[in-house]
Amino acid sequence: MFKPVVILCSHNGESYIEEQLKSILSQTCIPDRICVFDFDSSDRTRVLVKGVQKSLGSSNIIELVTLNYAHGAANSFFASMKMLKNTIDNDCLIFFCDQDDIWDEKKIYTQISDYEHSVIPYLSFHDVNVTDSDGTIIHNDYFRGSPYILPDDVSIDRLILGNCVIGHTMMINISLFNILVNIESENYLMHDWAAILYASKFGKINYHDIPLTYYRQHENNVLGVSGSSSIKLPSLVHLHRYSKLIKKQVLTFLLQSECSGVKSINEVSTQLISGGKLSRCQLFFHALRFSKTIRSKLFAFLFLF
Repeated sequence: MFKPVVILCSHNGESYIEEQLKSILSQTCIPDRICVFDFDSSDRTRVLVKGVQKSLGSSNIIELVTLNYAHGAANSFFASMKMLKNTIDNDCLIFFCDQDDIWDEKKIYTQISDYEHSVIPYLSFHDVNVTDSDGTIIHNDYFRGSPYILPDDVSIDRLILGNCVIGHTMMINISLFNILVNIESENYLMHDWAAILYASKFGKINYHDIPLTYYRQHENNVLGVSGSSSIKLPSLVHLHRYSKLIKKQVLTFLLQSECSGVKSINEVSTQLISGGKLSRCQLFFHALRFSKTIRSKLFAFLFLF
């Protein structure tokens, strides 16, 4: 019997966190644990979480951990996983949760239903309904019209260049969880990107082509859906910095995963790594070769600078 465990990281999430928790508690398959890690909220987030806890009576399904620091979304999830590592066993399936979305009542059931116990890393993710701040659906297919092309984007050659998974859509098993709590997490841009990289290299990825969450877009999103397709000067400055961070992440991943067992990664590693450094030109040509859209091919040029 699998045990769903939800990891929710919050920071000043009073506007939506109560609705999010209620959507998790309304699942047709109720999780064993909802572990809320609050990172230095100065609003009513903790009060609201405790209120939901109290409404459940003697149930201890919601666990609240409060911390007096906040270091961004990726670091928050990595830190939360490390704090939980001694309480996660082989029967646990770990779900990641943001503070401001809404889960469809069949999300957990759908992702668990086709999982068979595996010793290899496993990651499941799904499509989403994109909504405005009030929860009204803007469009019900995140990947349609986006730069991501599934299933091509879950190949390792594509994933070292771009991340197609949204963190709150992920379910992972203990094998992948154990990898994530032991990597040099500070060199990864997001926890979900690290997760799908290692799942693609060592294990299995399963994509559900149905929306199982309502992905809320509002002014305080850490990451979100862009409403513009134009390229402006400020965004180019940001993308240049982003390309440098990707380069650092690629190097970390190639070195940590030891580049074994996957032909394309072996080829990439021998070409890109020289004395612990990445070749700008080789990374550029790799990006140009495996990018699927004109926009992402243009982005490849930033690796040259």
